[in-house]
Amino acid sequence: MAEEYLTDDEQLEAVKRAFTEYAPWILGGVVLGVGGWYGLQHYKSHKNEVAFRAADQFSQMTAALQMNDPKKSLQIADGLIKDFPNSPYADQAQLTVARIDVGKR
Repeated sequence: MAEEYLTDDEQLEAVKRAFTEYAPWILGGVVLGVGGWYGLQHYKSHKNEVAFRAADQFSQMTAALQMNDPKKSLQIADGLIKDFPNSPYADQAQLTVARIDVGKR
């Protein structure tokens, strides 16, 4: 069982050859990883900003409702439902509209 040992120069050449062969793939993976991370952070930031705007409108709506101003509350609720249809605040705004409609009768 004779093993072939490489000299230092041969090992260095093997490393250089492997680096030359795989460097584009490694660099591509790093670029994709950093780009994906940046995209995810931007997406999370955008979602938080939208949620804060919806929460602000909802708090304005509830404040108007507490001040016994149903017209303003309905106006804000309609905007909330139109601007943020997929948020839970839109569902709560619809319930508020129903509450105001029931109170009118």
